[in-house]
This record gives sequence, structure tokens and C-alpha cells, in this order.
Amino acid sequence: MKRNFLKRLISMVIATSIVSTSSMITSATNINSSEDEACNKFEKLINSFSTSTYSLDNEVVIYPDNYCGAFYSDGDLNICLTEISNNSTELYTEILGNENVNYIKSEYSYNYLMSLNEYLVNSMSANNIFNINTVSLLQKDNVINVY
Repeated sequence: MKRNFLKRLISMVIATSIVSTSSMITSATNINSSEDEACNKFEKLINSFSTSTYSLDNEVVIYPDNYCGAFYSDGDLNICLTEISNNSTELYTEILGNENVNYIKSEYSYNYLMSLNEYLVNSMSANNIFNINTVSLLQKDNVINVY
């Protein structure tokens, strides 16, 4: 009797762990699928911007003036813009569609942040009069961290 009870208990534990492992794998697959979709949309977005070649080996992306950056969060691609309106999001919606894309208002354009970042990095290289150790541009927060 004890033996049958133990067998049933072990069978139930094994069955429960298989089911919960299966749902964890399904959940992880859904997350990876969302991430893949957001990455594909981001790549599409960046590829839609024009480029300029300023030397033989360097091609630079020219970001629109209203573009502030982009980041992935909770299955969505979040695009930061200086202004949110039908007019300002029309180009992005044309390229990416509406599904799993959010627009977030940010203060500083990506071009401005990149130029500020470049200035700080160059000052570090020259004589580092500001005593800066590290500079990082955070698109999600629309800031440059300076350490």
C-alpha cells in the first residue's frame, strides 16, 4: 500500500515538473520570438535611414532630426521621438507597422546626443580637462552618463 502511494506521488511530481518545464520553455520561446521581432523591426528601422560615406571604410547613418533612439522592452520596440504626432510617426509606421511598436516623447535628438558624446570623448582623448573616465549614451533614458 505504501509502495503504491509512493509510486503515485513520484509519478505526480514527475508529471508536474514536466508540465511546468514545458510551460517555461513555451514562455521563453514567446519571449525570444518577441525579441526577434523587435530586433528585426529595429534593423529595418536603421536600414531605412540614409547613410553617408566620409571615408573609404566608414559609412555613417544619418538619423532623422526627430529620432531620439530606440529600445526593446516587454516585447515591444520603443521608438523615442522629439515629438509624437500622426505626422511625426507616419514614416516609422509605414516602415514598421503598428504592431508591438510604441512611441515615446524624448527631449534630445539622437544627433544632438551623439555630437555631445563625441565632444566629451574627444575631450577625454585630448587633455581630459574635465577629468572624465567614462561616457555612455543611454537611448532609453535620453541622456549621456559621464563618470
